Amino acid sequence: MPKSDNYVCPRCQYTTPLRRYMKKHLYDLKKPCSEKKPVTLTPEIKGYVLDNRHYHHKKVESSESSCGNITHVNNYIQGLETCSKLSHLSLHNGRSIIDINDYVEAQHQETVERMESNWFKRPHLLELDRFLLLIDNMVKTFSDNHEEMNVIYDDDLDRVKIWCDGEWSSYLIESGIKRIIEILRSNYLDAYECYLYRKIYADIAINGYQKNIIRLKLDEYYKFLAIFDHLPYVHDEKVENIVSSYKPRHPDEFHDFGMKKYDKVKEELSKTEINRTKKLVLDMIKRNHRLNLKKLNMSILDLIKVDEDFKKSILKNLLE
Repeated sequence: MPKSDNYVCPRCQYTTPLRRYMKKHLYDLKKPCSEKKPVTLTPEIKGYVLDNRHYHHKKVESSESSCGNITHVNNYIQGLETCSKLSHLSLHNGRSIIDINDYVEAQHQETVERMESNWFKRPHLLELDRFLLLIDNMVKTFSDNHEEMNVIYDDDLDRVKIWCDGEWSSYLIESGIKRIIEILRSNYLDAYECYLYRKIYADIAINGYQKNIIRLKLDEYYKFLAIFDHLPYVHDEKVENIVSSYKPRHPDEFHDFGMKKYDKVKEELSKTEINRTKKLVLDMIKRNHRLNLKKLNMSILDLIKVDEDFKKSILKNLLE
């Protein structure tokens, strides 16, 4: 039997008196440890072991018996509003849901800085499919970082909800998607558009062939904007705020150039392509929400097993 003051892995029964060794065992192994006991090492269970040295899977006790078996509890958790579950878990973990603007800015800050400093040896150009991938990365959570779950799909109301400025804002589907793209633009894509204009108008290292490629990439970006009824950044922005070193032939030079391109690609768009792309984005939001919600529910159920205070808090209405 392991000494009571040792750290014990609940899955393989590895023991050590040193916390750093147990942390390395729980988080850094390339392959899962051997399963001597049927325990899944969730982030909550790992944290519990590091805080308490041992993890014991408790059988259903008085508070759980009053609300029925684990299936009953699971159904109750499944039925709670996602916003409520995130609030409970964030409060318990002492962390806040990350504001969507902060989240997207952190994702792209390095790239934006590199574009602004002309760091890239070759022009930084995005394929059309890449814009959809950017949205996908906005609405997914990585690992079990539930505080990143700042875009959710409300199936009951058929709404998109976004955590911004300390509150959940609810949108009709099309408005919600437009809002997501607006946030992506303000934290990345507007800077990308300005970068393309600098390459076309002010970068002496860019040859004629490269300029043609960049113009085509600008067309692709404007096609993406047109699908979701977003106007280009140059539509109402001054030249000096786009390419500060460029002296325009007239004040509306960028506006005229950009809007001519934008109007052309928008005119060429078919209703079928617009509807197909919008459906792809909505399916992306729904799919990521289902995956994120599944991970969230699993984390809550695992935490209920090991933390009595959390269990009483989140099951309060069921236990009364």
